[in-house]
Amino acid sequence: MLLCMVPFLDAPPATTALSPSLYVAIAASGFFACLVNVSQFAVIDAVGPVSSTVIGHLKTCTIVGLGWYLSGQSISRQSIAGLLLTLLGMGLYMAAVLRNRR
Repeated sequence: MLLCMVPFLDAPPATTALSPSLYVAIAASGFFACLVNVSQFAVIDAVGPVSSTVIGHLKTCTIVGLGWYLSGQSISRQSIAGLLLTLLGMGLYMAAVLRNRR
């Protein structure tokens, strides 16, 4: 759908000579975005919408934690407490789900 709308809504690039690697990066970005969406449907089908949301929050916590680690910036105690509280809630939820499956 976006491919059909881009010519009408977006201006062409200012430079005429764009590198082929830019086109490869754009195509790869679209391909990986498609894979993320398809995998999200598979996760929802396998574990349900609530568990899928919990998995999404785990992914977000992982990205935030890696960002803190790789950036080398100082981390506030509130941020650490929030991240730990989120991980604790996810762990308790998953324990409850597994207990109910038995």
